[in-house]
Amino acid sequence: MTDTGALEGWADEALAEPSARKSIEAVRAGKEQAVGPLVGAVMKKSGGQADAKDVQEILLDRIRAL
Repeated sequence: MTDTGALEGWADEALAEPSARKSIEAVRAGKEQAVGPLVGAVMKKSGGQADAKDVQEILLDRIRAL
């Protein structure tokens, strides 16, 4: 799935979850691999249909913008 709107929506939902705070802080500290659990959350929301690379890029962009 490459529907950017849907991917961004799921990414925003994943970032809003309380469990995301630890991953967000780690990524902001320079540990980009910490985005993994957030990618997993989006993949779960998409039923496994999302492109993981696209999801990772969206999440990293969103985190950097915080």
